[in-house]
Amino acid sequence: QDSLNFRINSVALLGVTGSDPPDIKPKRCLDAKNEIKKVKASPASSGRFFKVSIFDFLESNFDGLHGLVNNAGILSTYSNLAGMSFDRLHQIFAVNVIGAMMCAKEATRLMSTKNGGQGGSIVNLSTAFVKSGAPDMAIDYASSKGAVEVFTLGLSKELASHGIRVNAVRPGMIDTEIHADGGDPNRADKAKNFVPMKRVGEAIEVAQAISWLISDKATYCSGSILEVSGGV
Repeated sequence: QDSLNFRINSVALLGVTGSDPPDIKPKRCLDAKNEIKKVKASPASSGRFFKVSIFDFLESNFDGLHGLVNNAGILSTYSNLAGMSFDRLHQIFAVNVIGAMMCAKEATRLMSTKNGGQGGSIVNLSTAFVKSGAPDMAIDYASSKGAVEVFTLGLSKELASHGIRVNAVRPGMIDTEIHADGGDPNRADKAKNFVPMKRVGEAIEVAQAISWLISDKATYCSGSILEVSGGV
């Protein structure tokens, strides 16, 4: 199974509305997640997977989509470039870059005021690694997130007239499970002294930044990269 099948569940679809009473909506959101899990994606079918299993499902069951958070991303075992295979590089960019672009494409179809949508907001997740390039560790991951930032800037201009804002959050050293994917589950704690605030961040601190960007409190904010890195 392609990693897209696993990581797509990390993509948050926000602001889904429907005609059902409020107590029914959580179940519908759960149904959407279960529907996503049923589909097994391969590189050849990934385009159909994004469209049919997520966004067509939402279009058929809800009245609108108001926000997308592209949170899906993978990190491989720390290595220098010489130790990275083609398959590894292909997988990193397929999930981290193409996945975000495909989701944004389909979300735009539903949110665009030019297509009858109500407008909305897209928030992409980057990493503070883009500032160093993560040499001898994760240059592939850093490069993929650099691409996400360029995509954010371009798409924000492309969709401004569609009523859609596009921003990115750039987390620093955050206490999450992704460090284990790199082969060092305790890396965040080890690196905290390199952070000016002398501590690692919590996932909720990143979530709060995302929440602000996607909310009506940030209606004049688009094309921005918001740092959540403790001053790094």
